[in-house]
Amino acid sequence: MVMPASEKIKFEIKSNVDDKTVSTMIEAAKENAEVRGKITEMFLQGIDREKFKQKLIEEALKDKELRDKIMLELIRKL
Repeated sequence: MVMPASEKIKFEIKSNVDDKTVSTMIEAAKENAEVRGKITEMFLQGIDREKFKQKLIEEALKDKELRDKIMLELIRKL
């Protein structure tokens, strides 16, 4: 299906507005803890936590220094 030119323009304008909105939110988050909290909430609502935890662990274990610290922490907790 071909998108009419008028709809395509609306979509492009919406995309530009969204980019500007996101940029503004990011800048505001750098200065405002409340905005950071709201972004964090949105992030947590939109992710698969188990998949995120698994990916975080995989990436952490790739770094030798961090892997050693994690292993030491595991030993302490056992």
